[in-house]
Amino acid sequence: MSNIKEGMDIAVKLNPDLIIVEGSGASIPDVETDASICVIGAGQSWENIIGYLGIYRIISADLIIITMCEEPLADRDKVIFLEKEIKKINSKAKIIKTVFRPQPLSDIGGKKIFIAMTANKIIESIIKNYIESNFNCNVKQMSFSLGNREKLRKDLGKNGDYDTILTELKAAAV
Repeated sequence: MSNIKEGMDIAVKLNPDLIIVEGSGASIPDVETDASICVIGAGQSWENIIGYLGIYRIISADLIIITMCEEPLADRDKVIFLEKEIKKINSKAKIIKTVFRPQPLSDIGGKKIFIAMTANKIIESIIKNYIESNFNCNVKQMSFSLGNREKLRKDLGKNGDYDTILTELKAAAV
């Protein structure tokens, strides 16, 4: 059951310059769009990327974003391999490569931070160092269980020595 059509009706009535429809993983929104973006995590195996509807997403995409294009998630050779394989399937799609770096929406300078994410724990030191060095704060604790409310509750209760929670905007964060 989906409410995408009702949501689109509301969005269109607002007359925005741009509407972004996000298919959330395994779903493909059942609405007409002007363009399609496919997001691929570089740390995945090629078999997982093209499995299920993955190959269809690549074929139908106008833009493909390869995320997490850094070690320890994916080395340079893996990223080059992904780009070449994607181009074999869809030579017309534009490909953008990115790394994940949170961008706080307000000033967190001087704050003691708890970070809740869905990212892989393997990038903990990268994210911690980035946040502390770019936003003048102290990361006290990190949780990579944003998608698992029970584990997240446990992580939040482990150490209360924080005054600000920094999180991705996900359903579990709302």
